Amino acid sequence: LIVMFVLGGLQGVLGWYMVKSGLVDRVDVSQYRLAAHLCAALLIFSYIFWVALDLRPAGPARVQGDGVLAASSAGLVGLLFLQIALGAFVAGLDAGQGYNTWPLMDGALIPSGLGAMSPWYLNLFENALTVQFNHRMLAYLVALWAVIHAVASYRRAGEGPVSLTASVIVLAIVVQIALGVATLLSHVALDLALMHQGGAVVLLALALYQLHQFVGQPQAGGIA
Repeated sequence: LIVMFVLGGLQGVLGWYMVKSGLVDRVDVSQYRLAAHLCAALLIFSYIFWVALDLRPAGPARVQGDGVLAASSAGLVGLLFLQIALGAFVAGLDAGQGYNTWPLMDGALIPSGLGAMSPWYLNLFENALTVQFNHRMLAYLVALWAVIHAVASYRRAGEGPVSLTASVIVLAIVVQIALGVATLLSHVALDLALMHQGGAVVLLALALYQLHQFVGQPQAGGIA
C-alpha cells in the first residue's frame, strides 16, 4: 500500500508539472511531460493489477519453470510500454494530424525527412514525422512478437489457459492496430482516439496477465 501511495503522489506531481508546461508560452503541454505522466500512470496501473493477480488463488493457469515463455512475455510487456510511450509523443506533437495515409506514409514506405533535425536524436522526440513512423514500425514489431510468442506458447505449453491468453493477445493487437489506422485516417476523430487509447491499456493488462502466468506469486488460498 505504501508503494501505491508513493506512486499516486508522484503521479499528482507529474500531472501538475505537465499542465504547467501549457500555461506559459504555449497552449499545449510538453510531449516529454505528457509521456512521463502517462508512463507513471501505467506503472501505477500495472502495479495494482499485478498485486490483484497475486491475491488470486493459484490455479491451472500457471506454468512454472518455462524461462523462454517468461522472457518472451516480459519482452512483450516491455515493447507495449515503449509503444504506449511513443503514442504519448504522437499525441503531444499532434503527429496524428499529418501523414494520414496507410500503409504508405507520405507516399513511401520509408519517408524522407526522418532525420531532418540536428542533432539526430531530437528526431526521436520532436520530429512529428519520425515519431509517427516509429509508432507505426513498433506496432508491426509488437504484432510479430505476439504471433511468435503465441506459436511458442502452443508448442511449449500445449492447449490451455497460457496458449489461450497468448491467442487473445494476438487478436487484441490486431484490433488495436485497426483502431490506430482508423484513427489516423480519420485525422484523429475523438471517439476512435479514445478507443485506441483504452485498447492500449487493455492490451497491457492482457500482457501482464500472461507474464503473471509464468512468474507471479498468487496466494495459496486466495484472499482470506
